[in-house]
Amino acid sequence: MKKITKVIIFSLLAALLLSIIAAVSLSALIEKDKDFDISSSQATLKSTPDYGQNYLNNLIFLGDFTSQNMVTSGALADGVDSNQVWTGKDGTLCLDYNIDKATIILPETDEEMLLTQALQEKKPRYLVITLGLENGVPYCDKDAFCEYYIKLIDTVKESSPSTKIIIQSILPVTAKFQRKNSAISNDKIDICNKWLCELAQDMNIRYLNTAESLKDSSGNLPRKYASEDGGSPNVEGYKIMLEYIRTHGYKEYPGTSKPTEAPTEHPTELEP
Repeated sequence: MKKITKVIIFSLLAALLLSIIAAVSLSALIEKDKDFDISSSQATLKSTPDYGQNYLNNLIFLGDFTSQNMVTSGALADGVDSNQVWTGKDGTLCLDYNIDKATIILPETDEEMLLTQALQEKKPRYLVITLGLENGVPYCDKDAFCEYYIKLIDTVKESSPSTKIIIQSILPVTAKFQRKNSAISNDKIDICNKWLCELAQDMNIRYLNTAESLKDSSGNLPRKYASEDGGSPNVEGYKIMLEYIRTHGYKEYPGTSKPTEAPTEHPTELEP
């Protein structure tokens, strides 16, 4: 009995120590990146007139399960038959060192193919990248996180040079989801989103801060806009996010071309 008690005490102390280390590490990350302001970054897409449904229809979302759930929830224009989301065969895509060699399921044909092949064939006009909730956020290693993203962006540029790249923020999760998934928190998500915005700024591409449209006063995804497990929005949450995208339309990075006015409502020619 004494041996069992010692084991239990040791386990509790070890768990406490790991929690303290995690808290200290997170505090250090927050302190290091606190001065970077997403809202004032040149990379961040600012408020625009409504770009309309046609603009939304021309976006391809490359992402993890938070993107795939837009399809399964029926939030996009063609509902569950939408072809606008590219992700892996398991309904998600993991940000890792093999991201440049990733395969996706092409929605039109259900064919599994290399991302490079899909880009070369389809040449999407706009590619909205939403990755990092899996693998990236739980580990919060900035060097690796940014390295993987750079590999992906370089792959897109090489495979489809005309595609306009938009890095979308990692979306918040509910408070309940955080409690059940200790490696994922909205504090960590916020840190990774700062890295993404900073990376977009360094690479002269655009950053879409949709996360701000889905946060409550505590920085969490509100339960009424969340999926059952709280790890992604529900259909109402996605509608809010898509409305934000329409009113934060794409413009070329400052200095790369002459800015132009937003398109009229329901444009046939979408170039802003």
